[in-house]
Amino acid sequence: MKSSVINAMSCNIGNEITQFLNIAENSSVSTVLTDMEAEDSKLNSFLNGENIDIAGLQGCAVEPKWSRLLKEKLDEKYSLLDAHTRDTRNGLYIVYLKSKFEVIDDGIFWLYEGAPLRAQKFETSEAQRICIWALVRVRDTGEVFVFMNTKLDTNAEVRPKQASVIMSQISIIRDNIKNKLGIVGCPVILVGDMNCCDEATEYGIITAELSDALYVFKRATEESPLASFTNLEYCKTAEAIKTRQRIDSMFVSEKNISVLNYKMVQTDTNISPYGEYSSNRNAVIAQLELSVEVRADKYAKRYYEDSLDIPRFETKGYYSWNIFEGGSGLYSIEKDAELHVREFCVNEVSWGEIEAYVEALKSNGFAVDGQTVGEYVSFTSFCNGKKRVVLSYEEQRGVARIVIDPSGITPEMFSYSVEAKENESAEIYQYGLEQLHKYTENGAASGFYSANGMSYVIKCADNSLIIIDGGQRTQMIGENGDYAPAEQYNAFLHEITGIPYDEKIRISCWYLTHAHDDHDQGFCEFIRRFYSQYELEIVCANTPAVSDPIWGLADLKLLKQDLAEFIKKEYPNCKFYIPHAGDIFQLADVKMRVMLTLEELVDPVTGKTAVVFRDDPSAFNDTSTVIKLWLGGMTVLITGDVANLGGSRITELYRESLKSDIIQAAHHGGNLIPELYEEAKAKYVFVPTNHKNTLYKKYFQVRYLVFAKYSDAEYYSGTYDMTVGLAYRNGKIVEVHSPKIRTTKNFFV
Repeated sequence: MKSSVINAMSCNIGNEITQFLNIAENSSVSTVLTDMEAEDSKLNSFLNGENIDIAGLQGCAVEPKWSRLLKEKLDEKYSLLDAHTRDTRNGLYIVYLKSKFEVIDDGIFWLYEGAPLRAQKFETSEAQRICIWALVRVRDTGEVFVFMNTKLDTNAEVRPKQASVIMSQISIIRDNIKNKLGIVGCPVILVGDMNCCDEATEYGIITAELSDALYVFKRATEESPLASFTNLEYCKTAEAIKTRQRIDSMFVSEKNISVLNYKMVQTDTNISPYGEYSSNRNAVIAQLELSVEVRADKYAKRYYEDSLDIPRFETKGYYSWNIFEGGSGLYSIEKDAELHVREFCVNEVSWGEIEAYVEALKSNGFAVDGQTVGEYVSFTSFCNGKKRVVLSYEEQRGVARIVIDPSGITPEMFSYSVEAKENESAEIYQYGLEQLHKYTENGAASGFYSANGMSYVIKCADNSLIIIDGGQRTQMIGENGDYAPAEQYNAFLHEITGIPYDEKIRISCWYLTHAHDDHDQGFCEFIRRFYSQYELEIVCANTPAVSDPIWGLADLKLLKQDLAEFIKKEYPNCKFYIPHAGDIFQLADVKMRVMLTLEELVDPVTGKTAVVFRDDPSAFNDTSTVIKLWLGGMTVLITGDVANLGGSRITELYRESLKSDIIQAAHHGGNLIPELYEEAKAKYVFVPTNHKNTLYKKYFQVRYLVFAKYSDAEYYSGTYDMTVGLAYRNGKIVEVHSPKIRTTKNFFV
């Protein structure tokens, strides 16, 4: 059988990623975007010049924005995986040639006891340290191998412990591959900045099971230039070269990987002739040959349905490597695991196979309860009275997603319709929350913090209310702790409904976009305080699994433990509904369509979420559920805090369907997702934030870029005294509640 030859590299490109990308370090976002379009990256010159197939890069994520820019500037023939720590923003990347490889599984772990998926470090470690890995399949041969990239600590005392964590994880990863593919001892390539030389204890721990590629390469000579550093005079001396002063290494499993060539690129300009760059490290480059007897031509040809109690999806294609474990909405902590939404994907699927699976579901007692078609995706929902199955199909990509929801709650169970009288259709209000800025004018921290938050109220034609999110806890308690803001919110709801305080207001639905505290905790505080004045019929949320350690959702755990039990006690008839993309339901005269959930961000090959959460809470924004509303003659797109990944994904699925009269600026106006705004073409923009919050944040230019797409739009801030209500009357959108302070686009920039 043909064996694969791979050109692999490891390089610490240092903290000067801006220079490596040909970008001035103090560039603004707008300048950076211009620079990126105008000039190629030296990284691309290096990768192409050395014919690199796969590489591990270390030390290159000073700030998350550079991570995004590296992805955007990388030669389109390459793809990458990334991870970074929060304490030092030190990053790791795996860059690979898309035409040669596909990643069928990946992950990260922290270099700490038990290899946790969230940030932890040994007490004596100078910083958090991580390892990123990928299970890679060679497209032409079906061979698979594990590629790992890491950086050990600068403290010699802790490095042996970190090395032991890596080696134990290699065993676990290999066992998983053995169980799924039957490959014993899957080939492993481990690269990284080890911060140690050959004599170190940690080096010995690694080489007890893996071999240093340098010494596997039999033609290496004592005279080879093999020092890691280029700008330290000592490393250029004969003594340094002789004693192999390397702290950057590549290790391989010698039983199934041969080393055909090995070198360290070492010149005064480091990577000349590809141009100077500022790292003080030499790159480790090796030509490797795999030797794998068991191939993975259909690497995930397994059937999950047997364990999920649904019909089998028969296909000539292949299944995702993993089953994605979603959440259970907000129903329960105790039953969270058994009520998880689960999802698997099938690739290279034909339309005929989709039709056959629809018939298989019907034959097994599942009835169709909903169908929706987007520009590039179709959804069909089924229910057998106990569980839901949502089947989506992206024909152009040949990808089918099967979502299993054990709650069994469908939109049919709570939808109802009320015909609005003329000029009395539903009204939507952006409620003005207290926005107390985090900083004083001189930049010093203020004691009390209450910023951003988001709260929308829809008054339906039957005088019921739909509440979307609800702001922060502090935005209901108030700076003085007297709950004055909650009292004002309660008064507002009574005002717009006209219902006296001795009668109950009916909330037909509380819709949560995502479980960040500035979106959910405000409503939690409010409903606890005023529950006796309201009826609550539906709680609607699609949240990640609390048990998934990658999220570490303390807030969500508290929300489910605390609020869910309270609601079940005070509102025993309340339904806990988990929305899925393609769902359409009606509440009075308001139609709601679910456009995007975290389920659409599951990679169809790995079966894992594509949201790079790692240890950055802001990445959780991409778990936002995006919905489109129809209120009378106007449409509203609620985006929550959806970020780059979700913004790009939704425009892969829809085009014309995104067009809306009103759009809620994603993440309080802070995320750069121009493709979404271009498709929406809205004339009104809700911005749930205080304009002062833009003045002290590095990304206020991003907001300007977003708003520049809508130079003629009407803008409304979501801060105190700026509550606005819009409705469709006499053939146009009008204000039914005007803000006390009028805002313009310039108010935010």
